[in-house]
Amino acid sequence: MDFAVEYSKMCEKSAEIQGLWSPREGDYFLERVDETSPDDVTHGFYVEEYLRIIGSDDQANLCSTNIVNSYKQGNVWLPRQDQLQEMVMPNPFDSHITGVGGLARVFGFFCSPTTEEGDWIQPDASYVHQFFSMEQLWLAFVMEKKFKKVWNGSDWK
Repeated sequence: MDFAVEYSKMCEKSAEIQGLWSPREGDYFLERVDETSPDDVTHGFYVEEYLRIIGSDDQANLCSTNIVNSYKQGNVWLPRQDQLQEMVMPNPFDSHITGVGGLARVFGFFCSPTTEEGDWIQPDASYVHQFFSMEQLWLAFVMEKKFKKVWNGSDWK
């Protein structure tokens, strides 16, 4: 699982993905706590972030789904690779993707800078090389496939 600052930033900026979040056990997210004092502001600290995972109510040190649902606003969901893949799993009405093999083929097109696939936005050859984890790469794939957006290093355009 990618907990890097870059992946967190990519997730935070993906409003479309954040809007899909329905918290469930096993989800990772950044909890944003704004308990700033004048001393904190003087030292440049404005908001604290904590990496959290959702567990069942009886699991110690994990957030319960009920608690997360009550204050989801402001938190940043960090989808796992399997969750990102679920977002683009083929549907039976998609003629050029059949099953998991079809998804792998389309993902291969995305990762190959010399291949063009339908009406996809195929950025320059260095595009996929800017990502340092499979979560980052799959998030970029989902954003391009579902929302026609590419990561420019600071935002989705």
